[in-house]
Amino acid sequence: MEAHPELFIQGIVWTYKRKDDGEDPPEWKVAPENAKHLAERGYKLLDALQVTPGHNDLGELKTDFLAKWVKTVRETCSQLARAEIAHICLGKLLAHAPADDEGIWPCEPVRDVMEDIQSEKISQGVCTGLYNLREGRGRTRAAAG
Repeated sequence: MEAHPELFIQGIVWTYKRKDDGEDPPEWKVAPENAKHLAERGYKLLDALQVTPGHNDLGELKTDFLAKWVKTVRETCSQLARAEIAHICLGKLLAHAPADDEGIWPCEPVRDVMEDIQSEKISQGVCTGLYNLREGRGRTRAAAG
């Protein structure tokens, strides 16, 4: 997914309907008979993602790489009438970001991208993602089912 934001976009397209009730282009279109199955798979894909994209070849999280990845997701999802939900999903993903070397969370590349965009929906997604992370850590395996 790191090199292919299209996979993240595909998860959004499979899971969430267009805001404008329009039709997706052929390359993103989902056959009606597959819609439910793909929606479930897309949701599981988005929920399973825990690695912040934007790493260079040395494994370092870089602002420019992350910004480019996020820009691709935002622009494509906007064209597909899914901008709002894309921002929420991006926020949930960014909730998994590491702290920086001084222990400040999120790390500087994520802070820079979020400050540059200043999206309330991304912030909302981060809050949801953090809540979900807390929930997962606070329950024992037996209590989780």
